[in-house]
Amino acid sequence: MGSRPQRKWSSAVYSRRDCLGYPLRIDGVRDRRLLDEVCEHSLRGAALWEEAKDRLHESALKHVVRPGAGPGGVTIKAPDNETIGAYMAARDGFRTVVKDDRIWVFRGGTKELAEFLAKGEPAYHVTRPSAGPMGMTIKAPDAETLDAYLRGDG
Repeated sequence: MGSRPQRKWSSAVYSRRDCLGYPLRIDGVRDRRLLDEVCEHSLRGAALWEEAKDRLHESALKHVVRPGAGPGGVTIKAPDNETIGAYMAARDGFRTVVKDDRIWVFRGGTKELAEFLAKGEPAYHVTRPSAGPMGMTIKAPDAETLDAYLRGDG
């Protein structure tokens, strides 16, 4: 293999097999059997074959991307939707918990928060469907807490 001019290429859309065979493919190799053998040999050499052999055709990178969803329109990338939701839900003066794609909002250090953490969902709560980031439902122990959170009053 020789050196090649750099090409624009993103591993996020290619499988593990495609990523490992890429140098051979840009040199013109099209034999699937050879590409599969090189892929297996590379993964065995890195002691990853047993872990990866059933997932060769999955994306090489597993993450969720939300373009323009962050502060100032920046793109957010995380391992899962729940992590992005937790980041987007965070506000000063409030404790947020993302559970089942819903955001629970509490004022920091309150008895309602302690009870939620100890016992789970309260019997009485206020819900605002699709009012949160990324259209998530927001729940809080009372309307005042929820409204203050939505206004940004910490």
